Amino acid sequence: MGYDPFSIYVMENPIGVIIVAMGSAALGWLAYYIRYYIYRWILIITIPLVLSYYAYWVPIWNSGSTDPQNAGYAIIFIPFTAYIGYIFTGITFFIHERFFSKRNIPNDT
Repeated sequence: MGYDPFSIYVMENPIGVIIVAMGSAALGWLAYYIRYYIYRWILIITIPLVLSYYAYWVPIWNSGSTDPQNAGYAIIFIPFTAYIGYIFTGITFFIHERFFSKRNIPNDT
């Protein structure tokens, strides 16, 4: 077996993945109420990316590490955590649309 930084990151730093998932879901819930679709979709795309970027780099910045490998691993980990954020945002939008949206349903009477 070789060195697998992908699984080591998720095992050593699961709080970053949880922060991205829950933060994306919560901010996605709030973004659902934005009236203009273009602003809503811009936020839906940027929220998980920004959260995953900071969930990866803030612990490295706080530790004072200057290891050049960190930048190489960022290419792997930031999209992974952003993808998890997209999944949770999508689930949030599905739940909101399915159970909480007000639709105009015509009366049959």
